[in-house]
Amino acid sequence: MRQVAIKTKTRVSAEPSLIVTQVILAAALAVPLGVFAAALGVISTRNNSGQVRIAYYASATPTPSPSATPAPVLSAPTNFQVVEVGQNHIWLNWDSVAGASAYVVYNGTQRLTTFDASGFQSGYFLNYLTSNTTYVLAVAAMGADSKQSGKTPSKTVSTAPAKDKCEGTKLVEGYSSSIYPQCNDTNGNQVCARAASDLAVKVAAVTCDSPCKKYYTPEPPHQDGAHCNPLSQAAIDLIKKWTGFDASNYKMVTCKKWVTVYCAVSAPEGATAAP
Repeated sequence: MRQVAIKTKTRVSAEPSLIVTQVILAAALAVPLGVFAAALGVISTRNNSGQVRIAYYASATPTPSPSATPAPVLSAPTNFQVVEVGQNHIWLNWDSVAGASAYVVYNGTQRLTTFDASGFQSGYFLNYLTSNTTYVLAVAAMGADSKQSGKTPSKTVSTAPAKDKCEGTKLVEGYSSSIYPQCNDTNGNQVCARAASDLAVKVAAVTCDSPCKKYYTPEPPHQDGAHCNPLSQAAIDLIKKWTGFDASNYKMVTCKKWVTVYCAVSAPEGATAAP
């Protein structure tokens, strides 16, 4: 049998964790090249000198990409306290949470309010509550990613009963809408003025039994402002059917105002006497 000269050379590839070994055999082989290559399961080439190069490669192990640093999980607020309870308000307090961008106040599973943590210093005043009503309150912190912490242990609190049987509160809303060829400030102001007029009529319709008087908050009323909305095809068809008017190129402008009306013996804090 003829002798076969074999030389090997190992180099490190540019690919991380990949080692390349070249096996160089003399041109004169005792077995056919194809049989040898098939047995190794590798690729071979022959150069002009008659040498055969057979290269086989180790499996590459890719370098893992660094994983993103997860946002820190906020802890639930601690030292949650009920500081004061009134007929229509509850004063709450708790220790601030590092990393919180907002706080969420719950009544059971219902979200009562969410507010910016930058304004939180010594507590939070829940206002416009219903008298003689039980609330199950808890607080959660919220991060900049809008993910919430766990809630504080809940506290069950009841607002004070009305001082007189005629006392009570009622949310009153005024609303107006119109269609226009285009939306602008003039049209919006007109619609909001009608909403204010509608609100005034509804506030005047609320009656309070003697000896209570009528008050409302806030002054001026809450307002969601004028909104410009495209008309749906269904609305366009109905307007055409009812009035014969083609409103295809018109916009709907809406506005709403609202206040809380009180019947009370004396004016609640911050309330204005209603006409």
